Amino acid sequence: MPIQSRRDTPLAKYIDDVMQEKRMFEKGGEVFRTRGDLARAIGMSDSTFSRSVKSDGKLTVEQCLRLAAVTRDDPARILAYSQHDVLAKLVARLWKRDDSRLTHKEQEHIERWRRATPSEQLFHDALLDAAEARATIAVSSRTSHVMRRKLAHDRAVAHARRRVETRR
Repeated sequence: MPIQSRRDTPLAKYIDDVMQEKRMFEKGGEVFRTRGDLARAIGMSDSTFSRSVKSDGKLTVEQCLRLAAVTRDDPARILAYSQHDVLAKLVARLWKRDDSRLTHKEQEHIERWRRATPSEQLFHDALLDAAEARATIAVSSRTSHVMRRKLAHDRAVAHARRRVETRR
């Protein structure tokens, strides 16, 4: 197993990813724009937070839960990033969401979403937004086509009625 560099821990990558994507987290109306803001929100100083994240990549369980609350992310995921694997599995099992009414494919998409990094989630959001926009354009294009056909039909019917009336 390769030795991780100081910035290479899973938790450091997660924090970097979150901050790099300029995701801002709100807690009680407050917005967290920097690592220092994020550190203070979970009850740590900026230097202690940076040292914990970069050197050994480990926060306490309480700090992980506070980070999950601030980032509105899955606590099991953050616990796993912070090397609390046993607790992460326990939390995931205890607080498993009820997805029983979803199709198998929907459940699969949700599981993939939960495993994705924040930048991957943003990428997936962009793809879904693009697909939705494309569908909207296609629907409006079809709607325009249908409306043009209906308008042409209405004109033809009106023209035929006028012709019938003029023959009488």
